[in-house]
Amino acid sequence: MKIDRLQVNHLTRPLGFDLSSTSLSYYFSGSEGTRQAATRIVVATNQELQNPVEDTGWQADISPLGYRLQTRLAPRTRYYWQVSVKNDLDQTFTSGIDWFETGKMTESWSGQWITCQSTTDRHPIFTKKFNCQQTVTKARLYICGLGLYVPCLNHHRVGNEYLAPGTHDYAAWLQYQTYDVTDQLQGENQLAVLLGNGWYRGRFGLNAPAVDPKKQAPWSLIAELHVTYADGSQEVINSDESWAVGRSTITSSGIYDGERRDDTLQPVELTPAQLDQSQHAPLHGRLSLPVKIHEKLPVKRIIHTAKGETVLDLGQNFAGTFQITVDRPAESILYLQFGEHLQDGGFFRGNLRSAKQEFSYVSDGKPHTIRPQFTYYGYRYVKVTGWENITKDDFVGLALYSDLTPAGQLGTGNKNINQLVHNARWGMHSNFIDTPTDCPQRDERLGWTGDAQVFCPTATYFADTAAFYKKYLFDMRTEQEKGDGRIVNVIPDYIKDKQSAAVWGDVATIIPWTLYKFYGDRNILRDNFFLMRDWVDYITKVDGNDHGWERVFQWGDWLALDNPRHDPNEVFGGTDAGFIADVYYFNSAMIVSQAANLLSNTKLADRYQELASRVRQRIEDEFFAPNGRPCIATQTGLLLALKYQLSKNPDQVRAMLRKAFSDNCDHLQTGFTGTPLLGDVLTQNKMTDLVYKLLLNTDFPSWLYAVKMGATTIWERWNSVNPDGKIETSMSSLNHYSYGSIVEWLFRYAAGLHQDPNHIGFTNLAFAPHPDKSLRFVTASYHGAGGDWHISWQIIDNHHLNIKLTVPFNCQATIKLPYLADQEAPLANKIFANFNDHTCHLSAGHYDVTYTSDRPLLYVFNNNCKIKDLFANQKVKDCLLTSLPQLSRLPKDVFDQPLRPFLLQYGGPLGIDKADLDKVDQQLQALK
Repeated sequence: MKIDRLQVNHLTRPLGFDLSSTSLSYYFSGSEGTRQAATRIVVATNQELQNPVEDTGWQADISPLGYRLQTRLAPRTRYYWQVSVKNDLDQTFTSGIDWFETGKMTESWSGQWITCQSTTDRHPIFTKKFNCQQTVTKARLYICGLGLYVPCLNHHRVGNEYLAPGTHDYAAWLQYQTYDVTDQLQGENQLAVLLGNGWYRGRFGLNAPAVDPKKQAPWSLIAELHVTYADGSQEVINSDESWAVGRSTITSSGIYDGERRDDTLQPVELTPAQLDQSQHAPLHGRLSLPVKIHEKLPVKRIIHTAKGETVLDLGQNFAGTFQITVDRPAESILYLQFGEHLQDGGFFRGNLRSAKQEFSYVSDGKPHTIRPQFTYYGYRYVKVTGWENITKDDFVGLALYSDLTPAGQLGTGNKNINQLVHNARWGMHSNFIDTPTDCPQRDERLGWTGDAQVFCPTATYFADTAAFYKKYLFDMRTEQEKGDGRIVNVIPDYIKDKQSAAVWGDVATIIPWTLYKFYGDRNILRDNFFLMRDWVDYITKVDGNDHGWERVFQWGDWLALDNPRHDPNEVFGGTDAGFIADVYYFNSAMIVSQAANLLSNTKLADRYQELASRVRQRIEDEFFAPNGRPCIATQTGLLLALKYQLSKNPDQVRAMLRKAFSDNCDHLQTGFTGTPLLGDVLTQNKMTDLVYKLLLNTDFPSWLYAVKMGATTIWERWNSVNPDGKIETSMSSLNHYSYGSIVEWLFRYAAGLHQDPNHIGFTNLAFAPHPDKSLRFVTASYHGAGGDWHISWQIIDNHHLNIKLTVPFNCQATIKLPYLADQEAPLANKIFANFNDHTCHLSAGHYDVTYTSDRPLLYVFNNNCKIKDLFANQKVKDCLLTSLPQLSRLPKDVFDQPLRPFLLQYGGPLGIDKADLDKVDQQLQALK
């Protein structure tokens, strides 16, 4: 067994991150024994771990999910640490020695903020030359540049991240980054820092106007380069007036509009830097994960459109930048435009609204390899002007997103479902650029809280998101502390509308609670408890004694399709927004109560439990009849009633919900609130068959409609692109991850990676796969806080299933074998060692079982099936029409009838008799 993936605040070897509170966690791979019996953690400032600053000794109650470090850390110090574990067989295992390093913490800065004149749009380069007279043993660069910055040391980029220092409320706090530059120093050195506009000083925000140069914030830079020499002496190179400032050939940059570069411009003579007299917010150790290049996407094809355009197709919608190799005549202009769609025989940009998404380059006649530095694009297609004979090899797309560690993988035997999973993953990557945004292409790209909340579980199946969301929650708390506890709709608050709403604002309770359940680290709740509590207190204040929370502006079930006006451009769904608001008020109060209880604050736990009970009772009184019948009978309303167990008559609610879908031809009408609940709630209420119907629909509205239309990411609307291939509304992003939340259900229920609700941290799973012939097989893995979990199921034939699974060390599981025939309990197979009522109790280990099912798994077709169900399967439909071509003339209003009884009564005029039906029945049952 190995102990590895040592993490500090859910980061691997963090350098210069905020470590004001420190949680250590570790991970097991392999399995000798089944559980952890005792643990020892040693932390020291030397790699030999001598004279440790903390030694826990052997303890039985240290959790691998999160140990709160007791030591007060020193600034600019590297700490080494090691974990030893004894298992239940009294064997001892020890990890390798890992490290983490603090930043400046509360240490004052000797570097000063410097700036330059802003009378020109040409982006500045700050430079400092210095010498190192001895051998360098350690060098750290602590730096922050505003708006964005790129540091270079001796003409080589420092680090490999983009868009630093990230996006946050620059008036409240500023992140600095820490870089290890030991190996980049030499005798004579030059440190250069190129600055751009970014979120800080560029055009950004909903309906943001052009930036007034007179009101534009100045470019600013602060830096300290700490150098340690072989003799132990130290030197600090500070930002100050001794630095010089020149001008680059970048003439404009912006998050929305792109970048312009003119290499014909002559160098501007270097001038001294000026001290920046503006008031800057306090500097803070970084929380943002670095934004890096992950995938390189080659050009798939070059299209010459009917409009005479040259368009590059990269085959995948994504967010990022690009690299282009240019060798063009002097003063020739290359102009690139970026978009998601082709329409009306040409390149389409109508859904970008005011975002230009462009790159302009004026050549100096020399060959260059170019990458934009201070922007990113949401795109699949690139329109090229000024280079008619461009080749595929000249251009490559570069996917940018925060440096997330992958966690979950899932594959099925259905290529359309696999594409849906692919689309959701790329939607997440495209919108996880420092902040969880709504879209990466148009003039928005904002951290909408509703989108972040609904997608959090799916994101956390896909990747280790704890550190990514920690920064977002810190931004949220920063905004919340400005007011009275409200959570504004966009974090950071670039739109300044000061609105709060249910579902969106409930991100403050739901994301910390989701992260706690996934990672089991109680420090997540401890660090965010005031955020959670103050949000519920804000709702209580607004609500008053007269249901005020129901009456303020609410987004409701945003973009649902059931608005009673039946207007295709309507954005508000038909579910009562006040009902949604109260349900989420109840849920958030419950979460705060549970969190308080876990943090040993029973007084607060009781207070919020009592509040939740009051809100629940009012929901029952206002929105339910005395017999428990819901008054809000939309799909989303009924889903909420079942999820939060609000009705005293759940059977009635289930029947109403099934009918609500049946009345809509088994198609969804849900929006941003209802859709994320849909799969889980239906399965929990024994309607998995309906989930599969909804999942496998390919016409509008459905998930696979977009797949069939060629989508490579998740769309904002169910019909962002119409069947004729056209986008008809400007609010129609083709890269919006919210509806990709169905992937949570695929992991949790289709695959069966379902966490036992009584446990946290993925240490105890209740495997509950739901096999279906439409998938044929599912294989899934999840590298979670508790270890590496694997499960796969495969339908072998019509009556046999195979299931394989891995339970990691120190974890337990139960598995309820689906469709297990009563006579099947082969005790020779170890999966049945603790078998009871079709449920097996499992300790750590690998398991593999094949068994007989209690029902047909691949086909159950006969001529007593409904006509619509028979025709829904192409193979069955072909069989029927070959034998009984008269069926092609049946009107659709009879498709809900069982085939045989209908034809026995009405088949005479069609020339179909009982013998024909018996023959067809045999053919159907023989289908493979």
